Amino acid sequence: MKLLRRANKYVDETMPWVLAKDESKKNVLNNVIYHLIETIRHASVLLEAYLPDTAKKIYEYINTDVTDFESLNSYGKIKEFNVKAAEPLFKRLDVNKDVLDKVLAKEEAKPEEDKIGEGKPEITIDDFDKVELVVGQIVEANLHPNANKLLVFKVNIGSEVRQIVSGIAKWYNPNDVVGKKVIVVKNLKPVNLRGMLSEGMLLCAADNKDKNLELLTTNLEPGDI
Repeated sequence: MKLLRRANKYVDETMPWVLAKDESKKNVLNNVIYHLIETIRHASVLLEAYLPDTAKKIYEYINTDVTDFESLNSYGKIKEFNVKAAEPLFKRLDVNKDVLDKVLAKEEAKPEEDKIGEGKPEITIDDFDKVELVVGQIVEANLHPNANKLLVFKVNIGSEVRQIVSGIAKWYNPNDVVGKKVIVVKNLKPVNLRGMLSEGMLLCAADNKDKNLELLTTNLEPGDI
């Protein structure tokens, strides 16, 4: 990785895309490309022990058969180069779809009692002041179409109606929560949970004895703080 980071910096320093526009710089460009290909070859040989299929793809793209480990003892084994058109070696991850869904799936797999009563680090009043709480009224609730433990709520917070996804399906039937006035974390960054946008969080309390969750409710009106 140190080698590849330095190669990446070398690209920034030499700017081959600029050299390619100047015919008088063709020899300089060829020199830059050669150093990059030889560096990639070294990295690929090292990578092959861990990701053999990926390394073989790289060998094909840079069109080399100099792939033995002993070839790393010296620099400049490629005598001439003819790079082939390449496709990305790895799919770019969608943070919401690919990463968050996996994290959520792992969280759902944990026993619920493991999540309740866990200690948290101390915070200051400044930390708490960052949280914006507002009263909301649940106007609609449904089961999440792609997750058994999630409910999808429509919550009137006074100024607007927001969609909030919450993992409380174990404790609540959707029909039982419509009309409840709850406490909403208004300024929580929206996230996509199993394909459904969640624009806040509903506050709950936990029963340490029976490990039950209960929505915190109030008699105040939507939008009150």
